[in-house]
Amino acid sequence: MNWKHYWAGTLLAAVSLFSVAQPKQDELPPEVASDIVRKQLEIVNRSDTSLRYLVHKSDNHGTVVRDVIETPNGSVGRLISREGKPLTAEEDKAERDRLTASLGSASELRKKRKQEVSSRTLTTELVSVLPQAMLFTLHPGQPQLPNIISPQIVYDFSPNPAFHPASTAQQALTGLQGILWVDHSDHHVIRMEGTIIRNTNFAWGLIARIYAGGHLEFEQAPYAPGKYAYSKLVMNLSLRELMVKTIQVKSSMEASDFLMLPSTLSLDDAIHILLDEPRR
Repeated sequence: MNWKHYWAGTLLAAVSLFSVAQPKQDELPPEVASDIVRKQLEIVNRSDTSLRYLVHKSDNHGTVVRDVIETPNGSVGRLISREGKPLTAEEDKAERDRLTASLGSASELRKKRKQEVSSRTLTTELVSVLPQAMLFTLHPGQPQLPNIISPQIVYDFSPNPAFHPASTAQQALTGLQGILWVDHSDHHVIRMEGTIIRNTNFAWGLIARIYAGGHLEFEQAPYAPGKYAYSKLVMNLSLRELMVKTIQVKSSMEASDFLMLPSTLSLDDAIHILLDEPRR
């Protein structure tokens, strides 16, 4: 299972609760709630542009930086540094050879599309059950995030005890609680924090078991006026896969230096850009 896509989808999907929750005195008005959902779905289903950005990733395998181009047909990236140092000549040649081999590859295109469809399908499933799965309340004191100019509305979210998951993916929602920050002026989601509050099984523990105490962080940032993209995902989880052994998943991914590209960009176009105009 791709844990990055799973938890990003889980946290991201929680936003859409606002679209159907019955408003109370301390909740957002329905028209504002609908605006939040609309703008969040624009991020999930963005197809009017392609984006280029740098991804800084740190996990148990080390620290790397990739130059990534996201197109409507999927994403492709080029490794540009490892452990804070530029690639060696041999490593750089291997990256160029890998990208060149992908040019014109129908199987590579199918793979990218499959990944994209899988991620969106997961998010859609979680969104559809969140009105029953989660409860949202205003967070006391409304703590504001630093370095953000406009004010935010802050909500706590927690599992609804009356919710009964219908799939293994939905089971994660029964053990997740956290805090959500929404920009007050444009209604975009800025940040979410989640904590695993109870052990969660997938397929009765046959696929995986995630243990209580894990922590997740998710952020979005503007790359153009009124346009947001995923900018941060941090995972610190303890899980057991396939009933074999318990592993620690600790990773941090941050995106920066966003650059808009034409929506007509193909995967081959993106590969040529990475080969001909690499970032250093």
